[in-house]
Amino acid sequence: MPSRAGVRAGGDRAADADAVQLALKNYPALKERRARAQAAAEGVDVARTAYLPRLDMVWQENRATATNVFVLLLPQAIVPPISGSGCDDLSGERQGASCGTGQGRVTPRFEAIPHLKRAIELDPDFAMALALLSGLYANLGKPALAPALSRRAFELRDRVSERERFFISWRYYRDSMQAWDKGLELARSWAATYPRDMDAFNSEGVAANELGQHEQALDAFREAIRLDPQAALPRLNMANALFSLNRFGETKQVLRQAEGMHDQLIDVRRLQYLLAFVEGDHAAMSGYLADALKMPEAIATADWEARASAFAGRLHAAHDQFSRAIETVLQAGFTAIAGDWTIEDAESHAVAGQCREARTHVAAALALSRDSFTLARGSSIFALCRASDEANHLMEELAQRFPDATLVIRVALPVTRATLALQRGEAQGAIMLLEPVRPYDLRRSQCSGPRTSEARRTCR
Repeated sequence: MPSRAGVRAGGDRAADADAVQLALKNYPALKERRARAQAAAEGVDVARTAYLPRLDMVWQENRATATNVFVLLLPQAIVPPISGSGCDDLSGERQGASCGTGQGRVTPRFEAIPHLKRAIELDPDFAMALALLSGLYANLGKPALAPALSRRAFELRDRVSERERFFISWRYYRDSMQAWDKGLELARSWAATYPRDMDAFNSEGVAANELGQHEQALDAFREAIRLDPQAALPRLNMANALFSLNRFGETKQVLRQAEGMHDQLIDVRRLQYLLAFVEGDHAAMSGYLADALKMPEAIATADWEARASAFAGRLHAAHDQFSRAIETVLQAGFTAIAGDWTIEDAESHAVAGQCREARTHVAAALALSRDSFTLARGSSIFALCRASDEANHLMEELAQRFPDATLVIRVALPVTRATLALQRGEAQGAIMLLEPVRPYDLRRSQCSGPRTSEARRTCR
């Protein structure tokens, strides 16, 4: 009779043999899965190296900067790409170099999209690839494609490292929910957890800037620059914040620094063009536009002259320029951008009391895009034109589709409701309706503390 140990040994050998046979049987599938995972990872690696200045043509309502000039040419807050996951062991440390790599110095471009799409095709649950692609679409003029990707990435966030989870959550709050308050809270936690991560501080600054907290944004951008002195993005964002504070001299200085790092950043030319506009320097405006037209992202300049003409009251010229710009971006496939520019054309007519033209353009804009920007501007235009039913209809859609969008719920909707109240002669009611907007009143925050000379002029 065999011993108990012998039986055990024989069973172990049989189990080993079965395991070998099972492994051999499953080896092709395992090999295929490994190849798919490797290809997916390589796709993201390739995408992360495909960086150049972005085509930033998604403009938002400048809800928190009341002293700005007609929201003219302000670039959307720049969102940094993730720069690898090599910072996981840096929690709590402040010494040493930034753990962001050179990938954070410029921004993704279209060439990265097919690589990320291929990575997701190979691995549909590749959370980082989903989040990165969401960011690309959000920043490259196709924002309608971003929310589903960032939502799916957010659902998969428990499968990734802590640092990647911060990035994925950032993209979700920004691209899908448009919840800048939650984005700011997250970015602050990200920066506290990884205090050597330039991307974290840049994201914190972006969120603060969107909420009108420009001084706080400047602090975050300064820290991002300290961590990575060669990064152009925090400098561009800092210039945007300084411009929002009417600190034009400092804006020019920061733009010169960014330009010295990369002379093909169209966002630099945009802000230079805007500064020249504020100063009434038409020759400089023409020069900056000519330079920008030579850049790869020249299509982003298509509406610059239209906005300048609209602000100057040259509505016929502005309409013709907007029409050409819209045709240009439509031919390039940027339907959402065409919708945004059409609604801006409509707004110019509404401000001038040309409501018939404004209504026509609103209808055309909404046929192209029904994102939060066009819906918010459309409802505001209808309110200006005393079309309360149409305004209320668009506001209902806004509230239903974007319930967490901070600046939609707390700024755009209250302002439109207040406009309708004023049209009914209810001034006191309008003031009460504007109460939720108070925290985002830039002039109030600028004039309540220490002021620069430029701020003092603004607050007189």
